Amino acid sequence: MVEIYKEPLIINKGKIQKIENDNFKIKSLGFSGQLNIRLSNLDINVFIKYFNIQFPKKINTYTDEKNIQILYLGPDEWLLLCPIDSRFEILEKIESMPFNHNFEITDVSFNRVLIEISGDKCDELISSIASVPESIFTAGNCIQSQMANTQVIMMCINDNYKYNILVRSSFCEYLSDVIIDQSNFI
Repeated sequence: MVEIYKEPLIINKGKIQKIENDNFKIKSLGFSGQLNIRLSNLDINVFIKYFNIQFPKKINTYTDEKNIQILYLGPDEWLLLCPIDSRFEILEKIESMPFNHNFEITDVSFNRVLIEISGDKCDELISSIASVPESIFTAGNCIQSQMANTQVIMMCINDNYKYNILVRSSFCEYLSDVIIDQSNFI
């Protein structure tokens, strides 16, 4: 199946290029494969066995192995991020696993866009447009929050320096405009 999708932040490309400097950079990573997984903690071992990949052990953390990121969002909820082209293969593999309890999986790949921000002033920028705990500024942590009144999932890639922000595709242009505008004040 061939899917055609448009780079969601192409409209802001000129603005994005103008603000890039040593202190701050913003870049659209576009769409990624995103599978929302609901399953019992008792069945995590089944998943680990079949994928040979670790699950995060604490809520609001994530693991990153084999080109797959797994975000622990709640007591029985995870978000699996993968390359957009591999999501069907991963989905089929998950659906064939012999789980002991009920599980639910939903492909939400085109629901959110990934925006990457990096630079020495990122933590200052994030604090100016979002109310987040200090723990988010440590690599391996993630959080569901609001940035500029927009629901996001934020992942810290490098301590106080690089973040991936998952934002609904319908709000990605708005949020990137806010980030670009706010970057002028940090």
